[in-house]
Amino acid sequence: MKRAAFTWRWAGWGVLSVLVFCHCQQEAEFVLARSAPFQDLFIQEEITEQFVNLSTEPFGREDLAFQLLVPKDFRDSLVKISPQQADSPQSQFTPITRQLGPKGHAQIEVQYIQLDLEVGLEDWVTHYLESIPVDLLLRKSRVFNQRAVEDIVVRSTQQGQNYIARMTFSRHGGRIFMVACSSEEIFFNHYTKLFGAAAISFSLDKPPSGEFAEAMTRYTHPDPPRLDFRHPVAWTRRIPKQLPIGKLGVDLSLRFKTAGADHAKTVGFIHIKGALKSLGVQPNLYLHDLKKDFKDAGIEFGTKIRSVILQPSQPAPLNRIEVWSVRVKGAAGEVATLMLENEENLIGLGMLIPVRAQNPFGWMTSWRVFELIIADVKESLLRGKEGAK
Repeated sequence: MKRAAFTWRWAGWGVLSVLVFCHCQQEAEFVLARSAPFQDLFIQEEITEQFVNLSTEPFGREDLAFQLLVPKDFRDSLVKISPQQADSPQSQFTPITRQLGPKGHAQIEVQYIQLDLEVGLEDWVTHYLESIPVDLLLRKSRVFNQRAVEDIVVRSTQQGQNYIARMTFSRHGGRIFMVACSSEEIFFNHYTKLFGAAAISFSLDKPPSGEFAEAMTRYTHPDPPRLDFRHPVAWTRRIPKQLPIGKLGVDLSLRFKTAGADHAKTVGFIHIKGALKSLGVQPNLYLHDLKKDFKDAGIEFGTKIRSVILQPSQPAPLNRIEVWSVRVKGAAGEVATLMLENEENLIGLGMLIPVRAQNPFGWMTSWRVFELIIADVKESLLRGKEGAK
């Protein structure tokens, strides 16, 4: 299977094309607190009077068809892309519509990118923002019309002029769509509500064909302790051959060989173990055993980096993701651990990854897969709990 090179090239500052502005009367000074409105923007009569519902099928493709509210005085601008960009939407953002305001004072653009790794939207947006020359002014995780979005406001300087852009990112299956609304800073206040309507109204005509960016497979442990979860096919699964009755173990690893390297390197490793509570296992001791598995493999633990409580009602260490700094043959890394249980079973999950700075996509995809597995395991334990009643 062809893998991403973990060094994707992004469309740098393709988000905010250099706009040619006329010199018009300056609006009030830019106000950050009012730069990204999302509630009570317009009543229905105002929407009818001021907007058109842009419904388009970019490049004649039904899978990209979308709708978007656009001010009536905006005009369509021809989108031109190279054949290489059309054939490789995973290498950079591909524009699929561009709408220009009166005299070129504002722009609304929709772009998309195809993921070829399973990554979380929030982590991906963080990485993207680090790769383009902007100053981050505002960032919020929101929900617009039942779609989770990362709502961003940034400032950039182009040819001596300051520009403001509001970018909303949402994930749809294996794609991320971005609605980018921009203007020169001195005019941005005039367009904030209009941009808000565009950002909130974006919707695809059809749901994506699949939930994930990668082909997925499922692991099921049919015997107690029962376990069921999904993971990408690209992750190699290893099952210990001999385990005592009432215990389970699963190891998953993602290896990748970079160009010019002599051998593949592990960029993500997930270790899962489980036991029936009737065997007398206790969460604290089981967490100690889980960490010992990593230590026996030569992992040197350092300090705890952070702890995230998933369910405050349960005592530690249950439902707490703890992240530790580690050293792997001298290289910096991280280990995350988590203990989950129901009345019958205790499950320990651990993950070893490189630090984010060393391999951002290895870090991002590992966290995404780890979180997917956690969600599936929690659901599996809940089903087991309900089945036991």
